[in-house]
Amino acid sequence: MASEFGDRLRLWRKRRGMSQLALGAAAEVSQRHISFVETGRSRPSRELVRHLGSVLDVPLREQNAMLAAAGYAYTHPETDPADLLDLLPAVQFVVDAHTPYMAIVVDRRWDVVAANAPAGRLAARLLDPQILVDDGVLNLMRATFHPQGLRRFISNWESVWPALVAGLERDSARAPGDTQLSSLVDEVRAFTSTDRVSASVDAGLLLPLRYVIGEHHFDLFTTIATIDAPIDVTVSELRIETFWPMDVESDAAWRRFLADSA
Repeated sequence: MASEFGDRLRLWRKRRGMSQLALGAAAEVSQRHISFVETGRSRPSRELVRHLGSVLDVPLREQNAMLAAAGYAYTHPETDPADLLDLLPAVQFVVDAHTPYMAIVVDRRWDVVAANAPAGRLAARLLDPQILVDDGVLNLMRATFHPQGLRRFISNWESVWPALVAGLERDSARAPGDTQLSSLVDEVRAFTSTDRVSASVDAGLLLPLRYVIGEHHFDLFTTIATIDAPIDVTVSELRIETFWPMDVESDAAWRRFLADSA
């Protein structure tokens, strides 16, 4: 009978598209031993659990879960998000340095952890805090998909939302035990139940966010960065999303929007 650890190992092995033989070769462990571990006939050592998690590129939070399933204590610490910016002031420095363009930091559930002043101005002008803020925390996905959210100002919404949903579903697949994240997927899906995908929109190399806010029209694209080689679970899940104008016209229009929103 397979153990809980064996089930988790099999799950991540299949997600990575690896056979037992391929995983054994990558981890320099025999295929027979991989099979025994998955079926519960052998108990893996702590070192093997960590090694297999690394070979399979399992997220740190899930590596901790694998260790617990095998009967070992967690390896990777987990910082309370409320204490994060006190421990990592460089994160706030990074987003502030991106001014005059927007930059935000989100956690694994797309809750906003930090933001710079331009992002704050756009949120203050476009979002209804009574509808979109839950327990004082702004969720970027909810703020975007809610019928009274940012989607009202994105003119190419029909081409944008499928890409956002696909990304959110990938996040949920990487955290199979996170019920809050899976609930967010369901919530976002409910918001898009009547939306249709436009087959006529050709985004080219980048999918822009085409904002129309009154007389202000500008196209933005985003980049997402993570912190390299983290040892803390919470830090490993942070994403720094920066917004950039698509062209000089959008740059000028964005700066006019900021001036009008001051």
